[in-house]
Amino acid sequence: MYEFFILNNVDFNVQAVVFINYLLIIPFLGYVSFYLNQQEHRILNKGIYCLLIRLFKGRRVGVGRIGVFDFPAGFYVYIGSAQNNLESRIKRHLRSEKGFHWHIDYLLQYGQVIYVYKFAGKKDKECVLSHKIGNLKNASINAKGFGSSDCSCVSHLYFFQDVPCREISALALKKL
Repeated sequence: MYEFFILNNVDFNVQAVVFINYLLIIPFLGYVSFYLNQQEHRILNKGIYCLLIRLFKGRRVGVGRIGVFDFPAGFYVYIGSAQNNLESRIKRHLRSEKGFHWHIDYLLQYGQVIYVYKFAGKKDKECVLSHKIGNLKNASINAKGFGSSDCSCVSHLYFFQDVPCREISALALKKL
């Protein structure tokens, strides 16, 4: 069972995730949570998340201490984790007014989060998911070190020219 929320706070429980190609034309924000069993559902106060971000216009952005990067218009997937208060972390990312703490904060001042994927899993699975997303067709890295200052990954941010919703959902159905 997937949990699916839409911006207008109408809740849906659906048996399968259906993506409509035209869905991203209008302002949209959704949550999709993937649970493997009821126990993981209860412990999802900690877990892994992916932010699907749309950048409508290319930008040159300074990202804290890691440098200045060119971000072309398109879609970005950011992979993060929260070992306490996952919901609070995601809500913070979605707020427009906040300080700059994480690398993603610098990009989010220009981009729009259009989807949030939540996965049950411990912190070590964050890098596993990041590698899997980085290996998706057409994924590229244009900001080395982004979101990966606490691990050996090249990046936790991936660029896609076209929206990768189906590919990320397919990963969610596989065991991390």
